[in-house]
Amino acid sequence: MSSRTTGPSGAGASSRIVLTILLRAPLALALGLLPRGLAAQCDTLTGAVRAGESYEHAFGDGLVFGLRAHVHAPPNPGGWNLEVRAAAGGEHDFAWVATLPYRWWNPRYIDTSYGLSAREAVARDVRSFGFVTGEAAYDSLSRAVELLVSSRPADMTASRFEAARDPARVTWEAMMDRVGQGELRITGAQVSDSTAQRPLGRIERLAFTAVLCPGGDTPPGHGSGGSPPQVGEAARHVLREPRAAQRQGRSTSPSR
Repeated sequence: MSSRTTGPSGAGASSRIVLTILLRAPLALALGLLPRGLAAQCDTLTGAVRAGESYEHAFGDGLVFGLRAHVHAPPNPGGWNLEVRAAAGGEHDFAWVATLPYRWWNPRYIDTSYGLSAREAVARDVRSFGFVTGEAAYDSLSRAVELLVSSRPADMTASRFEAARDPARVTWEAMMDRVGQGELRITGAQVSDSTAQRPLGRIERLAFTAVLCPGGDTPPGHGSGGSPPQVGEAARHVLREPRAAQRQGRSTSPSR
């Protein structure tokens, strides 16, 4: 199969095809990338992009995995946001609502944000992330996130505020137990050194492998009543992060 990378010149620009190998579950399992219980649920793909190019590839049931290039972010335009979207052209990024922390450096950022140099960014070569798999799940989880990370109004007591957030907390915890899980491994990179125009350098080329395991994230009230499949240790690892962040005093808020 092939995937498309799109250059920085916009919708009218020509696109070139970069060969992407879609490794189905048996091969991914043989490579030791997946637990056996998840093999049937997961796709593995490989690709490469250059600075200014965006990447996308369909997977699962109507989903698209992508790296969206930063093409209008001087002085460090080289870099990408990792995204999961609906293949039917949905505008929502299904990964941001399920990948922690919400206000801080995030594994979805493959760039020089938060003071990272280009070399430091690619040195973080394993990126674990979560994602929902549909618009209903996105709407439900994003509403919960927005409420949970909002500041308490000045005219509301702390106890009333916490009581108002309790339903959102229940929704968030229930859905985060069921979100899809992904892992991107950077397998090769070329970076340019610091210059006056780009003091943090730039990622010129990135090669990667991504493992994508859709979950069963049907929001409460939308499903058939069955128990959604669990995605195992990858989900539990991601779910531990908000609690650790709270213990360390990090603030969290939605980051798209």
